[in-house]
Amino acid sequence: MKTIANFLMLSIFICTISSFAQEDEKPIIYKGKRSFFVESSGFSSTAISLQYDRIFSIEENHYFNYSAGFGIGHIDISDDMKRFSIPLSINYSTGLKKHHFELGTGLNYLYTDEKSGILTGLKVGYKYQSDHLYFKLSSAITDYVLVFEEKNEGLDFGDLDLIYNLLGIAVGYSF
Repeated sequence: MKTIANFLMLSIFICTISSFAQEDEKPIIYKGKRSFFVESSGFSSTAISLQYDRIFSIEENHYFNYSAGFGIGHIDISDDMKRFSIPLSINYSTGLKKHHFELGTGLNYLYTDEKSGILTGLKVGYKYQSDHLYFKLSSAITDYVLVFEEKNEGLDFGDLDLIYNLLGIAVGYSF
């Protein structure tokens, strides 16, 4: 009788442990915590940029991530002005499934033939992220906070055509 009782207690103990060891299917966002993407226009204020995105904090129904990269080219193909940028941003996104609303802020070092400096900005957008596909539509509002070099004293913010770089589209790979 004592052996049967011990066997039942051991069986219950093993079943209890094994029930805690089972894992629920995790949302898509846990599988794609890192992404590489190519963006046209947007926060980088360049024709094309290559960026890395990393989720660093996942909460119950939202998460925080950062993006960093580099961009080249002027959005206006007829303009010969050289443009290079290094965008860095921190973003807040809602949802842990495939569709996300994103709100972010950041700094962007921008170099052009006429001016170089640091831009600050806000961005808002929609992001679709599956197991491996990364797609984003965003809108950015940027302005200079620090100008390092101004070769033309009469140049102002509007002369750099940043208004045309407000809408961005990105496609990438999540892993």
